[in-house]
Amino acid sequence: MLMTKLPEILICSNATRHGMVLTLSSSLILLLLLTIGQYFWQAAKLPLIFLVLAAFVCLVVGIVKIIEPQYSFKLNPKSLKFIHRKGIWSLPWSLINNIRPVKNVSGIATEELAYVGLTLTNINEIAARIPPRLANHLIHEQRPILLYCVSRGLLPIEEIVINFNEFVIGKKVLKGPVAGFLHQCVLLHAIFGAHLFIPQTCIDRSMDDFSALLRDCKNCHSHYLTE
Repeated sequence: MLMTKLPEILICSNATRHGMVLTLSSSLILLLLLTIGQYFWQAAKLPLIFLVLAAFVCLVVGIVKIIEPQYSFKLNPKSLKFIHRKGIWSLPWSLINNIRPVKNVSGIATEELAYVGLTLTNINEIAARIPPRLANHLIHEQRPILLYCVSRGLLPIEEIVINFNEFVIGKKVLKGPVAGFLHQCVLLHAIFGAHLFIPQTCIDRSMDDFSALLRDCKNCHSHYLTE
């Protein structure tokens, strides 16, 4: 019996845009500046140093963009998969309870953070689905959210220190980056009602459009037979 391939939606990251153009143009500019420097180094030493350093930084940024995965998300009727150079996590739609842009009411104003929040039916489900390397990266990537919380009085500054204490799930004791990431998930869930935070830089459309797309995929997943 032939297996029907599930339809798939591929999402590109804004962070990977123009990587090749930036790398090639920076390389050419760097070579040009080094060539010019051979003739005019004494006359324009400081401007040349500044321009060479700027071109080198742009070259490094371009290379970083190139080595990022081609797609940041793969959506199919069964699951949502996040792809990062530090690792991958994948969640079935049944474990995702809510999807929405992250907002906070400050005074009379509603402030929108540059993240889409996912609320899980059970925080324990992410523990076995995220590799330690990715968990460690996400802890630091979410630092701006914690600093925002401190600036708005949502958290005291001492609570944003990374918590690497053990995280207990039933009879299982987790340690290291995964435990630290789960502690941070619990902390942020108490404030924003979301466990996972997707940066706007990881998607190729507005946060509202991406949230609507994920909700549509979640609502449609029940129409497909699971294997």
